[in-house]
This record gives sequence, structure tokens and C-alpha cells, in this order.
Amino acid sequence: MLNNITQILSKSFFKTLSKTQKILIISLILITLLLSGATFYILNIQKEPLPVITQDYCSTEPKLNLNNTDNPYLTKINYYQNICNSKAFDKMMIFTFMPQSDEARTAEIKNLGEKLITFEQNGLKPIIVIEPNSEEGLLNFYDFENGLFDSSLRKFLKGILDYGVNESMMGRIIPFPEPNIPAWNRNGSTPASFGTNFNKTIQIIREFYPNIKGTILLNTKSYATDDLRWANGKLVSLKPYLTNIDPGLVESIGLQGFPWQSPSNQVLFEEKDAKVFLPIKLIEEMSEITNNKSLLLNTGSFATRYSNNPDQTINIPPFKRRQVLDSILYESKELQSKGYSVNINIFSENKTKTEENVDWSYSTPDQQAILKEFIARANVLNIELSVFDK
Repeated sequence: MLNNITQILSKSFFKTLSKTQKILIISLILITLLLSGATFYILNIQKEPLPVITQDYCSTEPKLNLNNTDNPYLTKINYYQNICNSKAFDKMMIFTFMPQSDEARTAEIKNLGEKLITFEQNGLKPIIVIEPNSEEGLLNFYDFENGLFDSSLRKFLKGILDYGVNESMMGRIIPFPEPNIPAWNRNGSTPASFGTNFNKTIQIIREFYPNIKGTILLNTKSYATDDLRWANGKLVSLKPYLTNIDPGLVESIGLQGFPWQSPSNQVLFEEKDAKVFLPIKLIEEMSEITNNKSLLLNTGSFATRYSNNPDQTINIPPFKRRQVLDSILYESKELQSKGYSVNINIFSENKTKTEENVDWSYSTPDQQAILKEFIARANVLNIELSVFDK
């Protein structure tokens, strides 16, 4: 930098300037240097190094003693425990829906009931995502708001209770996840409908499990309720979705955001820093409205994308994947400094065989090493962890 300044000051044109002009140029250069130094200092103060991990385990806690590793969920937990040489996760995200027919309801009561009892027996806590879906297809938000599905939801919950699932087995509950994305049938509804539907779902659950509260999970980018495409997501205020929320029914708030990148033959955009895909301003907005600082971040990092098209395929090298996970930890540290308790739910499913066509898993030794370091660092930072994988 100094050499460049010297070259500028030695140019012949500089000698032709008046004394006042020379003083002005030198002053501007000095101010620029001072501001650059201050910015560098501030950024480095905010971004203190993450913990250095030297031990060969993720946690000082021993592995969970799993009594049935043939169970697919326990098999996954055991997989991560073997990577960690210790306990890795004791919380796992699972999904259920809102069955409408007697036959579908009976099957899902057994399916969900067995999962929750198995989790309890093996020291696992569930994060239960209740999707507005049924064996007949997506449930319409407006119809739910107007009570069309209240009776079937009550029958489902009574069946779960009668199956032997008590309140301590229910864990964290997320009804109507990401209501601001095109995945659902939102025709005829408004963003404010989410609050009404959230409240209604939790109130019906409390008829059977009186102390249950729910977790709000919103997506970073929002889409108009009549938008069925994924191309028009916008980073806008989430307040419209929180209008009718009853804070007394909220256990925690959640934000979903993932790194993203356009195909390799397009290079239109990339979002690989948690400051972009998990912006704190949206979290603070949710927190202020609900008066809640218990936070769930649903996120992850991908290894490959667009693998079904060689011209578009993106393969993320391990060091870049590590940077993404580091950015999530930095974001979590900043949130902790603002008084939030943070639970990171790591999305870790290989979805290359689906329409999404993204591999979020950690299947190779170098990827497993990155995940192991991430889990260990989160434990040192007192950040709670959970996982979704199936």
C-alpha cells in the first residue's frame, strides 16, 4: 500500500498541483488508510477464532447406549457416534402429517408412536415437524384456518396418547413448518393465516398434552402465497407471518436457511455465508414479536448439487464446506452474545435421488472429519445440536 502511495506522489502530474490540492489528496489517502485499518480491526474483533480441537472425540459424554441399531433412526445416530468416538446427537428431527382417513390415521399413529417410544427408551429427544399434508395430498391453509381439519387432528392426537405416548416423549413440536415457501397449499390464505393455524394446532395438542408449546419455523426467503415457483424468493420482513401468533403458545423460534449456488454453467449467484442465509435481523424480528430468545436454526452444508447434469454439477471441496459450517458457528456465537440460546439442527440427508438433487450428507472420510470438528466446536461453545437424516 505504501509503495503504491509513493508511486502516486512521485507522478509528474502531482507536481503540477497546487499546495491546497496536494494537501487534499494526501488527507484523503490518510483517511482511507485509517478507515481500512479500523475496518480490519473491527472485523477481527468480531470474528474471534473458533475453538481449536485437538482431541479425537466430539464430546466428553459417552455414546448413547442404543438398544436396537436395526432401527433406521438409531442406525443413523450410531453412524454419527462412530464418527465422533463419543455422543454426537441426542436430538433428532422427525416428520409426521395430518391423516384424514381412519386407515391412514391408524397406520400413522402406530408409526409415530413407535418412533417416540423408541426415542424415549434410547435417550433421544424428538423434534416433531407436523406438516400440513395428508394421505390425500396437501391441506389447504385457508380450510385449516376455518376448522375443516380440527376433528381429524383431534382423533390423531387422541390415538397417539392412547398408544402410550406421554408428554415427556413429545419433545419440540413444529406445526406448519416454513409457511412462507411454495411447498404448501396456501391458496386463499394470507401470511397472517399462519399465526392462526399455529395457535389452533398448539391449542388442540394441549387438549391432550396440556403443557405443550410450539416452535415457529420460518424460511429466510419468503414467497407470495399464490407463488408456486422457487425463483421469486425475497428477503423481506417476516412480521406478516407473526401477526396473529400468541406468544404464550411459543416454546421457541426458528429460522431455516441453507447455502445455495446456481449451476456451474450459469454462475449467477452463491450464498455460502450464514450472515446471508441466516440473517440475524430476521431472528431479532421474530424474537421481539414473540418475546422469545430460544432459537432453532435449521441449516446445513452441501457436498454436491445438480449431479444429474454434468454440465451443471457443483462439487464443493472440503475446505469450502468447512467454511460454510464455520460461518454457522460464527453466526451462532454472535447470537449467543445477544442473549439467545441456540440449537443448530443439521440437515444431513443425501437427496441426490430426489427432485432437489443435493447431497447434504457427510459420507467420505474428509467430509466426516469436517463434521466431527463442527460437532466438537459446537460442544465447546455450548451450542445445542440436533440432526435430520433418514
